[in-house]
Amino acid sequence: MDYKRRHELGQNRLSPISCMASLSLRNCFSYFIFYNMLNSIRKEILNLKANFRIKEGVSVKLDQNETPWDIPERIKEKILEDLRLTPFNRYPTLTEYHSIRKKLAEYINIDEDKLFISHGCDQIIFSFLLTFGGKGKKVLIFEPTYPLYRHFALLSGTEIKEVLLDEFYSIPREEADKLVKDVDLIIIANPNNPTGNLQNKEIIIKLMDYQIPILLDEAYFNYTGVTFAEYVESHENLVIGRSFSKVFLAGIRLGYSISSPRIREIFETINFTPFHLNHLNTVILKNIDLFGEWIEKKVQCISSRREELFKNLEEIEGVLPYTSFTNFILFRVENFSANYVYEKLIEKGVSIRDLSGVRGLSNHLRVTVGTEEENKIFLEKLQEVFYEGSERDF
Repeated sequence: MDYKRRHELGQNRLSPISCMASLSLRNCFSYFIFYNMLNSIRKEILNLKANFRIKEGVSVKLDQNETPWDIPERIKEKILEDLRLTPFNRYPTLTEYHSIRKKLAEYINIDEDKLFISHGCDQIIFSFLLTFGGKGKKVLIFEPTYPLYRHFALLSGTEIKEVLLDEFYSIPREEADKLVKDVDLIIIANPNNPTGNLQNKEIIIKLMDYQIPILLDEAYFNYTGVTFAEYVESHENLVIGRSFSKVFLAGIRLGYSISSPRIREIFETINFTPFHLNHLNTVILKNIDLFGEWIEKKVQCISSRREELFKNLEEIEGVLPYTSFTNFILFRVENFSANYVYEKLIEKGVSIRDLSGVRGLSNHLRVTVGTEEENKIFLEKLQEVFYEGSERDF
């Protein structure tokens, strides 16, 4: 019996008896073994699905909120030079970890004992859920938001309480007591992905004041400068998660958390620090000072091009873009389905994100801010799709 057939049987939860007619005698024994194995897998794991589609081979890739530029060659050469002197047959040491943590603390001006260095911000999210969630616990998530919150909650066995953001994609201004009722932990993206907006500061502080463990995902911090890191000192329930992926290191996976020293210690224990990192991570952080000025210039450039792209989208009939504080723009299309626009853009070599399957975003798409040329091509192809679509209807 081939894998595809086995997968179908497992997904449909067919019993051995009901499947007998569809299997040859030769495969019966194999199926019974496979069926018993499927019954041993957690239902949450079997029901997990990919939340998005990534198209490869397109000429203009604007679907994953990456920065459009690789790091400068001179910096890359310095990193490669340091890597050549690094023994690949040895694990990173605790001494090295403490050294790069100190280096990062100085770079971002945060106390070293509050920092945990992670393999991307996703590791912070999962560590937070493993620490405070689990069986019998419930996490509060505001939808629509980053899909991996739900993904990691399911993996950790944490129950999910969903609250829909309002029409402006903001946390509802209802009684905070109602929001936190029966929840054990909270996750908020600020700015939010995929909507791009910042949440109300007073509401976040009010939620923090309940002393329920709360993770503020500041993955797009570099584009706003807005942070709640100063509240870590007074709120031991607060964890800040950040990533370098959105400004220059998507292909490396590097992030960090800011929290109380006690939570930092727990995260280090959970992830068996320093073995969760690799030598490339450590070498890059040893050279983090080399990136400062370059990152600042690129963030300014992307922010400027984002505003230009926003204005251009506003001028297209049937397109409603939303204000963004990130490196992407969410927009709604009115005369065509989002999926139709997405597929037609793919045919023209442009990949953006189709969000039509996301709760609260039924006819929305998201485009990453690219280079000047990439943005130009995207706008041209988008207008071609609208023109060709209107011609088709006559």
